[in-house]
Amino acid sequence: SCQDVECYGDDGKYSYQLTEHKEDYSFEIMGYLGGVAPWWQYPETPFCSCGRLMFYVGYLAASSVRDDVPDIGIYAFHCEDCARSTQVMQMT
Repeated sequence: SCQDVECYGDDGKYSYQLTEHKEDYSFEIMGYLGGVAPWWQYPETPFCSCGRLMFYVGYLAASSVRDDVPDIGIYAFHCEDCARSTQVMQMT
């Protein structure tokens, strides 16, 4: 269930919004877990070395973690067969 986190979805598929709460009670969106990848550019879903399309896990905005990096979106993927994972980065 979605009680302490904002979640979006339909058909039973949810995407969880990760937020960072600041001292002034504002918050910044840090990323998302699950759902559909919020691509900044064109989709770049990778294939695993075994040949299967990898499963989307989540997204993190690098600038929400460090102040000294440009706008970079980091997308995490996982292969359910091989248990390998990888990440894809996109810049604006």
